[in-house]
Amino acid sequence: MTHIKIFGISVYLVLLFSNTKAQTLANTLQTFKLKKQVEIKSKDSLFSNLKPLRVSKSLNYINDVKAMASFDMKLSDSIVKNMYYEYIGTLLSFIGEDKNALDCFDSAENYKEYINSNVTEFNSYSLIEYKEQLKAKASKSKIVLINEMHHRPVCRIFTFEMLADFRKQGYNYLALETLSSRIDASTEKTIHKNLGFYTQEPNFANLVRYAKFLKFKLVAYDTTVSDSNKRDSLAAINIMKVLDKDPNAKMIIHCGYGHANTVDLGFHSIGVWLKDKYKFVKSINQTYFNTYGNLQFCNNFYAYLDPKKTIKYPKLLLNKNINFNPGYDFTLFENFNADDYKKSLIKNKLFFERTLLIPKNIKNKSFLLQYYPANEIRNITDYDLVVPASNQIIKSNTVTTYLPVFIKKYLIIIRDLDNKIIYKTSFTIKQYLTIIASRLPPK
Repeated sequence: MTHIKIFGISVYLVLLFSNTKAQTLANTLQTFKLKKQVEIKSKDSLFSNLKPLRVSKSLNYINDVKAMASFDMKLSDSIVKNMYYEYIGTLLSFIGEDKNALDCFDSAENYKEYINSNVTEFNSYSLIEYKEQLKAKASKSKIVLINEMHHRPVCRIFTFEMLADFRKQGYNYLALETLSSRIDASTEKTIHKNLGFYTQEPNFANLVRYAKFLKFKLVAYDTTVSDSNKRDSLAAINIMKVLDKDPNAKMIIHCGYGHANTVDLGFHSIGVWLKDKYKFVKSINQTYFNTYGNLQFCNNFYAYLDPKKTIKYPKLLLNKNINFNPGYDFTLFENFNADDYKKSLIKNKLFFERTLLIPKNIKNKSFLLQYYPANEIRNITDYDLVVPASNQIIKSNTVTTYLPVFIKKYLIIIRDLDNKIIYKTSFTIKQYLTIIASRLPPK
């Protein structure tokens, strides 16, 4: 996880309870707060109190927020507070709160400076379709690096969308940041908490599931080394071992931020190491101009490129005057949320739409709606171990969800604010085999 500076931030999470009464995150955290507060003064005390959340055997999104709500950050410095808000932002993305996750990051001073120093004339930029260009370049390559913002599920949906096309081009390995090296994810029957950190976010979990469905071999390359240069050099060595062992290997690497950069700009990233050794390496950037919440400068730029806010699908961002993003072959424009993106992929038969009416007898207690792949749930305890295919805070009497079509049967549960399961049902996708026929991996 990349630590960034966040100053003067107000974080809001809209949660609807009985009578559809909205509460801000601040109010909700006040509701969540335990009687005994934990005073956080330093980075060490923050990390030591976060550790139980990271090492817990159960996956409990609601209780994680409760635990963090008990942190008293009044005496901590700005750096520690930034780390705290970053972690909350990540947890918000885990429960489908895209906009609120953005609010945790969009006051970052280094983002403002970076964007303001790299954009001059709006009219030099344009947006075009990218998919055929990307597929053409990928077909002639051995490695494709795709980066992400860790609090932006949209970035994972992009890789999800492209995965079947990559597979048809002979790509057979998918390497993922923070995937556990202690467990062989390729042979695991469920996607569970212990597989990694970012895989606890449902869209990331679905990316792993889809990769397994398409017969990709999963690669855990990451290390726990804190030094950035050393971490990337060790990660690159782990990736090279896989590539050099298999002469037929073609690899997709899904990683965070600058790890995918193939030009050394003061940081010898994974992309630089791989480009130094292998000739055919391509890189895709989803972080240069992704949504940055309420930053006014970004809003002005987005308004120029997409004045009517009709774009719900990635576009290739070009500049007619300069190569504004060295180290990447493609820079994508993604000013939309995860649900909008998934809805746009219904026509591609990658997702489908399902609307659930919240039963009247539990409406006032309902809090979190979760969809699970039925084949991964064997008993009641698995609901606290398996990563769901979707998490959504319930905000109205009806909830619309966009789900992957390659999962044949779903189990649906609703939890209350105490994380208790108060409702269960299931459904099976009709004409399942017909829908997924075009997605089956090559023999």
